[in-house]
Amino acid sequence: MVSNGKKQFQIRHKGRNFTLKEMLKGIFEEAHPMLLDISQFLQEWHNDSAYLLQKTSGSTGKPKEISLLKAHMKASAEATLRKLSLNDQSTALLSLSPQFIGGKMMIVRALLGQYTLIAGSVSAKPLEDLETLNSEAVDFFSFVPYQLQETIKDRPEDIHLLNQAKAIILGGAPVSNALKEQINQYISAPCYSTYGMTETVSHVALQMLNTKEASQYFEALPGISFSTDTENCLQIHAPEITGKETLTTNDIVDLLDDTHFKWLGRKDFVINSGGVKLHPEEIENELQALLQARGQHCQIMAFGEPSQKWGEQLSI
Repeated sequence: MVSNGKKQFQIRHKGRNFTLKEMLKGIFEEAHPMLLDISQFLQEWHNDSAYLLQKTSGSTGKPKEISLLKAHMKASAEATLRKLSLNDQSTALLSLSPQFIGGKMMIVRALLGQYTLIAGSVSAKPLEDLETLNSEAVDFFSFVPYQLQETIKDRPEDIHLLNQAKAIILGGAPVSNALKEQINQYISAPCYSTYGMTETVSHVALQMLNTKEASQYFEALPGISFSTDTENCLQIHAPEITGKETLTTNDIVDLLDDTHFKWLGRKDFVINSGGVKLHPEEIENELQALLQARGQHCQIMAFGEPSQKWGEQLSI
């Protein structure tokens, strides 16, 4: 994964570079919150424990604290580095909190890829105070959808910085149809929606949202494959990342093959109307797309209600 340039991992903040040794000491002239969080994580990463404690997001149940094996985190990071062709010549922006798995994994990827990680800000507009971005291309961005949405809306002058990237990944929340439309209109760099959960140590699949490679299907990262159970719930086969031969989720999918699937919705949210299984999330997306095509922008909510005839019925 590492090229012949033999560069080293470093953190960049306001034009100054910090080595791994300096970050581990955690002594800064300016005690910036992001630098302190990165330093704390690096100290945990380099201690003698094989595990890290992390709170789950709650996407698969009630939030809880779990132990993540560092070896699993490394395997996940290496898969992303291979998929997105990131190496020691790359530069990435950290605009997610290192207190959460998304921020932690950005640091691990930079460590393994031996590249420069710019310490940004965890805000709705993560590019606005990063003057160093004006003088160099950033290869890799990771945002929650809201951050990209607000950047496109209120910081159009920063869009050219995004379009120099090798990849932009979006995670932590679903990508709305409205944002997908904006991405296709303004973003030319490859932009992906991610699929994963804390239990899979970040994402295990990417969906291309723009460019000629745009797809409705998520594609597995290298070394990962999928299947479904009898209820069409996605099963993930990634033992190097999950520690299990098979991890069964509550996500109903349309499985194209063992590396591609279309997400339909949560098993928990399925409406069983007279034996017909309706997925509210899929219905909401379809209706919003139809309304947007007519120039109408509004939020649609689909849900089930009791029905004497059907057991449950769809309501909008």
